[in-house]
Amino acid sequence: ILFHLSNRLKADCVVDINISDCTTWEYSEASTITISSPTNPVVPTVVISSPTTIGSCADITLNLGSSIGNGGRVWKSRTFKVTSSFPNVSDIETFLNDEYEFSPATAVEYDMIGSGYTYLFKVTLCNFLDRCGFSSTTIVALNNLLPYVDILGEKIRTVPVGEKLELVSEAYNPKCGGGKSLKFLQYLWTISQNGVESTTIESVSKDPREFVLPAYTLSAGDVYDISLGILNVATGSSSSSSMKLTVATGNLIADIAGGTVRSLIESANPVPITLDASSSYDEDYNGVNPNVKFLWTCEQTSPTFNSTCPVLLPNDLTTSSIDINYIPANGADIIASIRVVMYDNTGRSDFATVTVNVIGADAPVTKIISTFDSVVIVQERFSIVGTVTLKDDAIATWSSDYPSLDLSAVAISDISKTFTDISGESKRTVSLVLPPNVLPIRTTITFTLTSSLSVDSSKNSIASIVITTNGPPNPGTFTMSPATSGTALNTIFTFAADLWTTESAPLSYEFGFISKAGDYITLRPRSESSVTTGNLPEGDPSKDYNLTVRVTVFDDNDAKTTLDTIVKVSPNSLTTEQLLALLQEQLDDAAENTVAVTEVVGTWSENMNSVNCSLVSDDFCDSLNRISCNSADQTCGECKVGYYGVYGSSNTECISNTRRNRMLIGTTPMTCTNNCSGASQGTCSFKDINTGENVNSCYTTSSDCIAVCSCQNGYYGSDCSYTASTLSDSQFNRYLLNSALLNNTEVQNINNQNVENWINQLNSNTQKPSELDARTVDIVNEILINIMEALPSTTVSTTDATNALLSLDRISFIQAGYTNNLNDSIIELTSDTVNTRNTILDLYGSYITSTMVDGQQDITEIFSFIRVLSGVQAVATGTNGEISNYIYDTPLSTAEENNNELSQTITIPVTNDDSISSLVQVNQYVTRSLLYNNTDVFNSDPIRLNIMGWPCSYDNSPNAVCKMPVVLQNYRDVSVSEPLQGLTHTTDCEIG
Repeated sequence: ILFHLSNRLKADCVVDINISDCTTWEYSEASTITISSPTNPVVPTVVISSPTTIGSCADITLNLGSSIGNGGRVWKSRTFKVTSSFPNVSDIETFLNDEYEFSPATAVEYDMIGSGYTYLFKVTLCNFLDRCGFSSTTIVALNNLLPYVDILGEKIRTVPVGEKLELVSEAYNPKCGGGKSLKFLQYLWTISQNGVESTTIESVSKDPREFVLPAYTLSAGDVYDISLGILNVATGSSSSSSMKLTVATGNLIADIAGGTVRSLIESANPVPITLDASSSYDEDYNGVNPNVKFLWTCEQTSPTFNSTCPVLLPNDLTTSSIDINYIPANGADIIASIRVVMYDNTGRSDFATVTVNVIGADAPVTKIISTFDSVVIVQERFSIVGTVTLKDDAIATWSSDYPSLDLSAVAISDISKTFTDISGESKRTVSLVLPPNVLPIRTTITFTLTSSLSVDSSKNSIASIVITTNGPPNPGTFTMSPATSGTALNTIFTFAADLWTTESAPLSYEFGFISKAGDYITLRPRSESSVTTGNLPEGDPSKDYNLTVRVTVFDDNDAKTTLDTIVKVSPNSLTTEQLLALLQEQLDDAAENTVAVTEVVGTWSENMNSVNCSLVSDDFCDSLNRISCNSADQTCGECKVGYYGVYGSSNTECISNTRRNRMLIGTTPMTCTNNCSGASQGTCSFKDINTGENVNSCYTTSSDCIAVCSCQNGYYGSDCSYTASTLSDSQFNRYLLNSALLNNTEVQNINNQNVENWINQLNSNTQKPSELDARTVDIVNEILINIMEALPSTTVSTTDATNALLSLDRISFIQAGYTNNLNDSIIELTSDTVNTRNTILDLYGSYITSTMVDGQQDITEIFSFIRVLSGVQAVATGTNGEISNYIYDTPLSTAEENNNELSQTITIPVTNDDSISSLVQVNQYVTRSLLYNNTDVFNSDPIRLNIMGWPCSYDNSPNAVCKMPVVLQNYRDVSVSEPLQGLTHTTDCEIG
């Protein structure tokens, strides 16, 4: 391998080094590296995905895309051997050997296949190191027309007993001459051992396409046969697909809680610490394996090595946890290495080691609570929780041994905490929180929490923990066919991924596209099939109808890599009536197939979101510091990051966040979306954003008003661009799409990918609020509740979860009366409306705070009509019961800050009483008062507060009173005839 060419590479000239001139440094000579082939090259694992039985009009497609062992390169060779009593079987073998392409897999068309015969296909693949692997599959071709069915992925596979089993199938009725139907299909999954069908093991999947078993349902070491039968209930024809599953025996995993480094205090009256290995586990057991045994050993490693343990151990060293103590005669500055070995009667064993430092009597004691029993996924938020037990003022600081990981630059928590006014022993929580995608991949990192006295840093202790990060799949190829162009809602595109590799097989694939609003919309949910087909919406008119399509490739640990490509998708020329008929036809044919419904909803919703941007170029929007036109006709998108201005789409300038004045005086009036489609269709007026009352003026720098359209007779919508007929048609289409999405949220299984797609598809479905009538708003609320109720069963990011509130804000825009709707679609504000909104917000907040740790930055978001804040605060444990306050400020927009508006606040008292909850979770929601049915009674936007965990003690001591001062900001002028001194409002809150 040529490592680099001559005269191309030299040392970097770093500006802060003490060298006067480094421009004269010489380039290195050419360099080559010889890499020998491995002694034992990887043998390819050939995976054939295909049905086991086909009917008379079905093609045979041998999908080899899930095969591994090619080293990320094109297979050096592939050989097909086909055996059958069919007279022309050699033609099939010759065709495959001469014409087969991997991606997308070449099909043997049905007119080449003899019906009534059995075919054995053997496939051999060889990699660039000349190592070959093979696999075979048998396919029966019957004389009659049968459903097509395939359990995707390997037909012989091994899974750990402690891993959830998820199998995905594909089934349809093939049509002679091409095409397929999804109607009238009934799914029947069975699992058996030694030919005996199990009556006790049942799939927990809500989606009939999938077979799902929770971890530990199957027995380690056993072999199972899983079969899927498909019945066409209209014709009575049936077919099946099957696979063989071996459940692997797992390992013993030893673990000592508290981190890999612990501290023991030097004291005349020693206090023991507990080394707890009860979190160790057997991968074959859902719980405690009674046959597992433990054995503890100890040795001194500093200041000198000594096989004699320098700390006091208990007599019994065969329990899962032990107490160790300081030996006064040994003094301080001693380090012990303590190991626990866990083993069982099968010969399996594992061990864990902890280093124990003997520290001075006054030093704070540091401990790490978090444990990590598997690789850390770098694409998810990462947090470690530690504690510091102290008797005097101290400082606690996080660090890592990875040089390029600057915690101070990336952490979303304080990496250092200072504790003051400490009297008596107190335990404090210190957390480290990192956002997704900042940890290095495939790396082992040690995180250390160091605490020291403020007055004497030499009196310190440390606790450390070691984590290993995973790495996403290595990129391969992603191709589209047709590769250059097609027609929206009509052309059948083929999506094909190939040559992807991973250390954590099997790979799975998800296909979708990037909407004009910048959201990722899934068309085909995650499965082990590397190829799929489907329609696409039209591309961006301002970009010659180019559309970005994407494949997301996952490994077995849920790490993922994405790859995009561009395809041109031209508009469909169908009339409104023809489009409605086509939508109803596709939804009807999708039946209850959740994959087909996902494609229809994603494609059609984006197609309906197409806008006319012919008069607003990208350059024009850029000059306003806005993103390109994407959601409103002839209107630029929202402000770019770092700028603020009129919320959402607008053709008014956005101002840099750095151009802040004490008070901004506006001179440029706000404008309405699309200028209300012209004076003949609507006029622009200004409203108070809180009350909905008319105001005389409203400027682009204002934060208390909004520009809205008032439509002339016969025109409707937020920009007055609809007639009664066009709005009614659009609202019916949105109703169909949201109804289909609602069904998917009730039928699809709950996992990260499905829930994230529900959120993105819902935001796409609600992108044009004018097209949502009252019944569709009710459906949107149901979808939002289903999403929020599903979140706790996932690890969906807080960013994605918060994005769901965009749809809630959009229907708030409708409820505020700003969409100029048809009379029969006007939404009345009732107590049920408010209760539904509060239910959605409460479910959202409960999930957000459940993912947070003490010390993490509050999570806030501002929408037009709703703003949210979520935070957690640890209750310190100690001896003196003091109370400190934590203030939660309602988030303000940049415009509000620049106009010197003030936050509404809630002050939460936090005590360090041992008897109460250790963590307080606070969720604060502020909704514009015009969204209530009694707006006139409000002088400020109402705050809704949801607290989980109680911050105050329960007894009758002076500190027991739980006062939570609330400061509201009036938006109306209030006449007061009496002095305000002592004006308070008190309410009693129930715990629970």
